[in-house]
Amino acid sequence: MCHATASGSVTDRLFSRAALCDVTKKISTGCMVTPRPDRTMSSVHCVSLCAQDDQCLGASLNLSSAVCFHHRTCAYTQRTCTVPDHEFRFYLKLSWTSPCDHQGKFTASEGRCECVGGWVGARCERWPFSCDELLTHGYSNTSLWLTLDPYGDGSLLTQALCQVRGQSDVITYVFRNSGSATNLHNRSLTDYVTGYKMDVHDFWLGLDAISALSGSGRKLCLQVVLDDVTGKQHQQQWLYSLYDDFRMSGPSSGYTYAFRSFSSGMSGTLGVTPSMNLLDCLGHTAGIPFSTWDRDNDGNATANCAKEQGVGWWFPPSCHLPCNPLGPLAPRHNPPHPPTALALPGLDMADKMVARYFRRVEAYFVSS
Repeated sequence: MCHATASGSVTDRLFSRAALCDVTKKISTGCMVTPRPDRTMSSVHCVSLCAQDDQCLGASLNLSSAVCFHHRTCAYTQRTCTVPDHEFRFYLKLSWTSPCDHQGKFTASEGRCECVGGWVGARCERWPFSCDELLTHGYSNTSLWLTLDPYGDGSLLTQALCQVRGQSDVITYVFRNSGSATNLHNRSLTDYVTGYKMDVHDFWLGLDAISALSGSGRKLCLQVVLDDVTGKQHQQQWLYSLYDDFRMSGPSSGYTYAFRSFSSGMSGTLGVTPSMNLLDCLGHTAGIPFSTWDRDNDGNATANCAKEQGVGWWFPPSCHLPCNPLGPLAPRHNPPHPPTALALPGLDMADKMVARYFRRVEAYFVSS
């Protein structure tokens, strides 16, 4: 290259100085490689070789040994540079195309792409297998709708609401029901299999996706949210049931499910009486196929439980369940409640505090 003969011209025109950290880690992971391991060279020579290499993103020269290193994209995930290594002089290449897809930001000194929008991978080139994978790609304190690819081959692309809380806790929402309207969740089997979304308050992930994301070690949480925004202070209460090792089968067996153990609890500041607990909603129907108005799997020869209850669910032959989390809220001043109304074991939905402050019922997977 013509400009390589003039001292400083390459670094001035094509490179800028930057801090360099974690050199040992970068070399061991292949983020830094020596283009000419058999010889020493000057800074100008080192950056000139980098300028001629489309895969080179930056150049570093060891000032004591005069060994040249070139930086390449890799899956190294160190995020911060706290103590720069002053034994190296690092030049960041300016005239280059970012190796990161989908608007990811590349940090050459760390040798990694910082992904956004739910994308993951060394180059932010793919959707995550599950929401849990967001943690290993630097996402924190965020909630976003994104596409999941549970099998990694594009055969089951699923829209999901993922929430990353802090830097260690991830939840994948299975459904939400605000109870705001009749027949909102009275869907066909196809809708329940593939999933549907009205808005952030009412949606269903999809039976195929629930099956793919469930498995040994998975925790499923069913939760009721009570919310008071009328006073000077915003107060909330969460009543929840937790199911350990939640597993769901596929379509060949009707999306039956099983779990190992159940526990319940509450938290919050709204002042719900301790005697008001969310009891077991799923234990009564473990092993029973899923039913909808157009796919009757309840074992009742004379009735279609899904039609009677007005939602899809795992119904026993009796059609009677203490739990109907997808139904609409019953009119507050019109008891008795119809069988299609939202019902949760342990909660009196006609109770004044529950009826007044109820915001939603939801289910989600918790990261292991």
